[in-house]
Amino acid sequence: MYGLAAKLFWGLFAPANLIGLLGAFGLLAAVLRWREISVRLIGLCLILLVCFGFLPLGQILIRPLENRFPMAAPTDIARARGIIVLAGSENPSLTESRSQPALGEASTRLLAGVELAKRFPKKPLIFTGGEPNENGITQADVAAMVFETLGVDTSQALYEKESMNTYDSALKTRSLVKPQGKEPWILVTSAYHMPRSIAVFEAAGWTVIPYPVDYQTRESGLDIGINVTKRLRVSDLAVHEWIGLLVYSLLDRTNDFFPHPKEDS
Repeated sequence: MYGLAAKLFWGLFAPANLIGLLGAFGLLAAVLRWREISVRLIGLCLILLVCFGFLPLGQILIRPLENRFPMAAPTDIARARGIIVLAGSENPSLTESRSQPALGEASTRLLAGVELAKRFPKKPLIFTGGEPNENGITQADVAAMVFETLGVDTSQALYEKESMNTYDSALKTRSLVKPQGKEPWILVTSAYHMPRSIAVFEAAGWTVIPYPVDYQTRESGLDIGINVTKRLRVSDLAVHEWIGLLVYSLLDRTNDFFPHPKEDS
């Protein structure tokens, strides 16, 4: 129920979707000669389009998320018990249709997992992510194809195939791995997704070492130029994460709304 509600909510209120819906309803109101409603809807549509599509609001919103957890020190990474890679880029339906791994945004999560697995061949590599298509092909199945193609030792990799979101991943991966005490695990995910991931995994009892990848912004400064599609995409990512942090906090899935790096990490 939560997953369906989340998808419906995001389908309506993602900035890019919301702008399109407001514009469409504004035009419909104009056709129906509801002048006042039409003007308000189209006006709001244009304001949001300027803020999210032309101005760097998305960059401003996403940078605090991306900069919250810097890359862990090499010594911390080396002492970790294993590697956890969160799903995000895998497309099971397209993979099945084309008989080759289909990846979208955040594919650097997989590449980072491969790099770490080859650097530390004795550490277990855990990929967590379900989201099956109609024939039961999961994100984990796609990741397995990528890992094997790129030469990861199959005996090193484990796959959690049932989780539908970050909260599920933290709980179900813990059941699969059964970490001992406070042994640290490397957590690989997109930099903007790291604060929520850290918050969820720590609330689930994990000790994790951040390994952020897939950055959308520079460490400082703003990208200049007009690229409405890119700006809307970054805005969608940023708003999605801030809403996710709020919702997870309200649902008591985290202990800290906006966690911060630990001094010893």
